[in-house]
Amino acid sequence: MVEPQSRFSVLRIQRQILENSSLAILYAGKDAEHDFNRVVDIDGAIRTKTLQLSFQGARAERKGAEEGYAAKLKFRWGIRNFYIYSYYENIDKDFDVCQVGFAPWRGRKYYHLNGGPLFYNKRIFREIRLPVGVL
Repeated sequence: MVEPQSRFSVLRIQRQILENSSLAILYAGKDAEHDFNRVVDIDGAIRTKTLQLSFQGARAERKGAEEGYAAKLKFRWGIRNFYIYSYYENIDKDFDVCQVGFAPWRGRKYYHLNGGPLFYNKRIFREIRLPVGVL
């Protein structure tokens, strides 16, 4: 079996915003005579001294299939000896990028939250965290 001739394309535009933050748009696609697989993604990060918020949202389309969506959101905040970390991920069951990328765990929804005390430079350890959290 011979795969038909295809055109692959990738474009990423990234812009630094504020002093230490970024915003980007990504397109990846495969187009063949009777088939296509495309994904558009918006991602970025907002950072300050004590806070980081990063996000990613994507839409995928493939010929003969439903459009699929995926989203990730990370939140980190910390001051002195305390931190909070949160992570959310939702990958739709129809998020199919098999011809242009890799997305494990289709149909997955995941949330994680933890936080607690944070100790720096304790003997041989650069950092010690004692988290308490929920999955």
